[in-house]
Amino acid sequence: MIERQRHMANKQKRKYNFFFLLGAGASIPAVPGITDFVIEFMDHLNKRGSYFYPLTQYLHNINQEWQRTNDDKGIDLENLYELLININNPQNTIPLQLKIKGKWIKCRESELLEYELKKYIQKRCLEVNLGEVIHYKELFKFFELSPTLDVVSLNYDVCVEKFCALYKYRYDDEFYDDDQYLKPGTSSDPLVKLNKLHGSVNWYEITPGVYKRFEANNQFEASLKTGRLSTPVLRNMLIYPGIGKSAAMGLFLRPALNFRKLVLNCGFCISIGYRFADSTITSTIREGFLVNPDFRLIIINPNPFKALDNLLPIIKDIGKHSLLDFNERILIIDKRAAEVLADNYLFNRLRSWVNKKDFSIEKERTVFYTNKILKHIIKRSGQIDLIDDFPTDLYGIAIDTQNSRGYITKSGANGGLICFDLSNWNWKYIIKDLKHSLGIAIESFKSHTLIYLVENSCYQMPWLGKLQGKEGAGRIWKIRIDPNQRIKKELITYNKLQINLKKSVDRIDFLWDGYKEWHKEETLNKIHEEFGILNWPNSVLIENPNFTLLVTEARSLCRIKIKTGQIEKAFSIPLCFNLNDISLIDEDNLILLDVGVAGQNSYGRLLKGNLITGDVESILEGIPKPECLRIFPSRNSVLISKSHPFPYGEVIEVSLKNGMILRTWKGLDEPRGIAIAQNEKYALIASCKGLYKIML
Repeated sequence: MIERQRHMANKQKRKYNFFFLLGAGASIPAVPGITDFVIEFMDHLNKRGSYFYPLTQYLHNINQEWQRTNDDKGIDLENLYELLININNPQNTIPLQLKIKGKWIKCRESELLEYELKKYIQKRCLEVNLGEVIHYKELFKFFELSPTLDVVSLNYDVCVEKFCALYKYRYDDEFYDDDQYLKPGTSSDPLVKLNKLHGSVNWYEITPGVYKRFEANNQFEASLKTGRLSTPVLRNMLIYPGIGKSAAMGLFLRPALNFRKLVLNCGFCISIGYRFADSTITSTIREGFLVNPDFRLIIINPNPFKALDNLLPIIKDIGKHSLLDFNERILIIDKRAAEVLADNYLFNRLRSWVNKKDFSIEKERTVFYTNKILKHIIKRSGQIDLIDDFPTDLYGIAIDTQNSRGYITKSGANGGLICFDLSNWNWKYIIKDLKHSLGIAIESFKSHTLIYLVENSCYQMPWLGKLQGKEGAGRIWKIRIDPNQRIKKELITYNKLQINLKKSVDRIDFLWDGYKEWHKEETLNKIHEEFGILNWPNSVLIENPNFTLLVTEARSLCRIKIKTGQIEKAFSIPLCFNLNDISLIDEDNLILLDVGVAGQNSYGRLLKGNLITGDVESILEGIPKPECLRIFPSRNSVLISKSHPFPYGEVIEVSLKNGMILRTWKGLDEPRGIAIAQNEKYALIASCKGLYKIML
């Protein structure tokens, strides 16, 4: 049999390029799943008598509070351990991401509970009944397709190792050991290359820096071999659930690097019973989708909802940077491991994927579960409508209540200004050929309408020589629209071109590069004064009609005189990185949105500033990926857009009194600019997908 497998594998090894990724579900029922594990652990403590009653009661209290706080069935193994490691390590600088009420401090119960939990993890992962995971032996069928089976495991148990020993297959887990470990089988046999990313219950650190692997069937054998009769668990080389899973150092570095190599070079990652809750794994998967055009992820899970929910934000973000067909690259088989491996089902499906490019069955299940997640997200949200037939890639928006119109900017290289009717949503371009148009402000009169518009255009349109390469150099337009829709536009800023163009180009090149290097305020003032150029302008607000505008720059707020185009600093904000939007509370006070460093997990701040004193105070900190804001006409709260891709884009309402989040609208696609109706019945949201209307 082995000879036949070797012959078949050598013939097809270039054709089939895959590896397995094993999660906790692959070892069920020999080792319980993460939710059942806690239930079983509680039962284990109950059976051990009155000495353990305080621990049982302590765990019961945690579980009850978890259920009340999270509206959940019960705490699972990962969340329980993450909570305990935070309680028992108060000096830990990693913030607790769990939502659980109550003051939990280190005590004897928390300390012993963590220790007993580690012991029970070791016990259940050592004392496995191979008869309960007989489906593991079906993995060896795949030796017919490859002489080496690459297996990446997130599990501590020794199921794979024991099956290799039982069927006399070689395996290599690349564990560091100062003695050569004699693996079962001979050098000519097929090989299982096992990468255990979170360690194994048979790995131990005997003394600092001295590592050993001991084969043991239970904790007593492990105690005898480690020489630590009472506490062998303290020497286990494991990365425990929760916070610790972000680590990939020491002995765990090599398996992590091997996993990355597989993702970047293989065609198929076949995951069995894994829900993709670890950031190190998902970040590597993300890289695979971006770098490896042939990479496909197979999710085998009877309930893939959680796995897909964990992956969807990453995949949606990737979609902006690559030609990723989500339903072609992630394929779902909603069955248990035993069902999929039985009767050569998975073996035959893999051959069909490779030979016939037939993904129809799995693609259908991916679409089904994706739609299920989207409905679940939007169901928990307020009413959201996407207005039909609007252009994509919209940004700034303003409502002209007096004339029952709205104005909206289209961003990007082929941007412009759009006017639409609030009664029937008919729209048309009134200005085209704007480059990266962003925020707008509007002022209505009986005879005409004035619109002030931010154009952040230099890196897309060479309107000043070398400035075409200066990202973030922008300007402000003043647009006058009469009742017959005749349009007159003029630049307010950037109207000081010197006669000697070469001298101007050299001068701005010198100043701009100097400012980007040192961020000196006096250099930016010279750029303002000599050329009327703004640094990453994003939003504009009318401070005094006909007299002054307030415009956000990357690190400060500037004031622009409408008649002269003169730019002056209104005030700076400590540690401001990207000041994206502003709204006036009254003539002296305003709300500012500092969105922080651009990225998936940017740290946004909602601030209140005083134009007279220059004082700034925080209202809400740590808003992930905020983009724009708008204050309610009643001046009690603001709406903030959070520009995650669909379906994770959100708009939140935040109280100005205490910074509390009052309401949330979910299921938008990169929401941006916001306009609120004067009667506060609805708001319009510009987005990358088009125009949304949310009911307030």
